[in-house]
Amino acid sequence: MAARWQVLPSVLVIFLASTLIQADNGLNLDVPNVEESVPVLLWQSPAAKGQVDIVKDVPKKTAAGLEKVDDELFTNLLKDKISSKGSKPLVLLFLEENLSSEDFVTDEDKVFPHLQKIIDKSRDTIYLPSVVSPTTALKELNQDGYTWLSYNSEELPESESIILVINLDDAQEGESRPQMLSRHDEKISSIYNSALKVYSNVLGIYTSRYSSWNSADVSVRRIRRQAAPSTSVTFNNGTFLHDSNNKVVMYVRGDPILIKGNTTPIRLNLTSATTITVDEKQDMQTFSVVFSQPSKVTLRFRFPILFTGYWNIGEVEVQNGSDAPIVLSLMDNITVPMNFSYHCSAYNTTFREGTNALVLTDFQVQPFNYHLRFNDAYDCSYFFTIPILSGLFCTIFLAIIMAYGLSMILDIKTNDRFDDPKGKTITVTATD
Repeated sequence: MAARWQVLPSVLVIFLASTLIQADNGLNLDVPNVEESVPVLLWQSPAAKGQVDIVKDVPKKTAAGLEKVDDELFTNLLKDKISSKGSKPLVLLFLEENLSSEDFVTDEDKVFPHLQKIIDKSRDTIYLPSVVSPTTALKELNQDGYTWLSYNSEELPESESIILVINLDDAQEGESRPQMLSRHDEKISSIYNSALKVYSNVLGIYTSRYSSWNSADVSVRRIRRQAAPSTSVTFNNGTFLHDSNNKVVMYVRGDPILIKGNTTPIRLNLTSATTITVDEKQDMQTFSVVFSQPSKVTLRFRFPILFTGYWNIGEVEVQNGSDAPIVLSLMDNITVPMNFSYHCSAYNTTFREGTNALVLTDFQVQPFNYHLRFNDAYDCSYFFTIPILSGLFCTIFLAIIMAYGLSMILDIKTNDRFDDPKGKTITVTATD
């Protein structure tokens, strides 16, 4: 099925899952802090003429998905697409929150039937599985007289030199990813067909702000955000949580477990973290995470600055639905140097108050961060752990025994060869 996406027609519908950029007309396009490689699907409407085939400028390895297309090459491809002798094409920019090549080749319910029909009728279609920062290339079109407009469902713009941005970040609670993509597929088809009734030359780009898969030290999957400030990344063995400004970053392996009295423990589904925000004061940051499953639970982690150069893992406020919030604290007062993260994998991190508790596994956190990575970790396991102390004690104990034994051996006095053990002791007197 992947082969069907390697041919691209005439309406350039861009599902851009990269963040938008600041345009000359004031439209704010939120660009990611780091350059991510995202898939881009390009096609051109059948009525468009005089367009350069975009495929010829793409290396064969890139078309096969073995290399990345950098922003400079992608800029040239876009400029070729708009360099017709006639009127400039209308650009429809469809922006997903995140997208990956796996979304196109999934067999689950055929999530893009309408988009497939559009591609079958289009020409000059191409699928680029890995484009570095496609938004950087798109903003270069401003030099060719293009302006950015946000899509208004009431009417289409009159000018053709327009990049019309259609944001597809409307994930709904309880909706699976195939269902969301299928709904977006219908929306793309509707907007695209409406544009074809008004314009004869349309370019379409389909991409995303972020990649659903990111490669650092481990492969991660970026979970779709239910609300704008919510961001979570699911690793193969844990989940990475951070706010939209990366002020606080947190990692937890496995779902947190909330214990309230004698009731059944509640396992909070990390993938249901719908809202993640940070309330920042002069000497404290409050990291709030709202879970929607199995019930609405809000966790508010407070990280105060105790004195210059150190921060503290203070307490966490837990609110289950409409119940009154409860405040849980760690048994140990943990103070961490600034620009260090706190990590604990030797045992579970437990916030407790009476019979209520919140249990976190392989917990790591860093407030006052402002970048999307952990610094060196201040670990909960002290340098001299119990196994190390036991080993040192045994070593010292055996060393003492060995030293005592050697001293006893050295104190043994042997008989002189001239001494007769059965005879009279030789006595030598000294006289003047």
